[in-house]
Amino acid sequence: MYETKDSYFFIADPQTVTIIGIVGMVLTLLLVAGIYFLIKKR
Repeated sequence: MYETKDSYFFIADPQTVTIIGIVGMVLTLLLVAGIYFLIKKR
């Protein structure tokens, strides 16, 4: 971690970006699956 007051350095950290990307991808998949399930259930 960098010793600065800038929070942008934390966001630019590769590991953080990867975690955010994975979480976003999972949430998107869950959202699509939920919509697909609701449409198919009718």
